[in-house]
Amino acid sequence: MPLSTTARRVVAKVEHHAGELFPRIGFVVTNLTLPSRAVVRFYNKRGTAEQWIKEGKQAVKMTRLSCHRFRSNEVRPAPVRPVSGILYARLQAAGALAK
Repeated sequence: MPLSTTARRVVAKVEHHAGELFPRIGFVVTNLTLPSRAVVRFYNKRGTAEQWIKEGKQAVKMTRLSCHRFRSNEVRPAPVRPVSGILYARLQAAGALAK
């Protein structure tokens, strides 16, 4: 496989969490010309969006969609437990829940 001629750079992401002895270290290889903090923020947002898409796809698989029309399937309740878990995690991540 030939090497790419596009210039790339590696951005290191170091996270320090309370109660942990060692920091979490990650690397991002990118061709973006933004400052390092902006690159990390961009990829974090992208990862969050991809996670929401994945959760949505899983929720659709769990529901029973027996009708061919969207309106007919709309009234079918999704399983309460997975939906409530997703809602709780979103509220917790947004800081809406007291710890």
